[in-house]
Amino acid sequence: MKTIILQLAEEINITLSEEETNELTALFMKMKELDIDWDGMKDQLDKARENLAGLLDSEEAKSFFDGVVDAIKRFFNSIRDAFRS
Repeated sequence: MKTIILQLAEEINITLSEEETNELTALFMKMKELDIDWDGMKDQLDKARENLAGLLDSEEAKSFFDGVVDAIKRFFNSIRDAFRS
């Protein structure tokens, strides 16, 4: 497990201290002992991502975000106008 962690750290170009490496190794060993259904977890995450993507594409979400953007624009415009006067 430690070898895998070190290889992945090297691949993503990060440096781990000996303590960090040991902590990650211990964490992953504990996770391995939990007998987690990783395929099931992946499927649930994929479904959640699909649902979220669908929600963000909905008209209600678009209206909400349009309102937020408009509010932010009005806020900055009011600050700009205050400095102009």
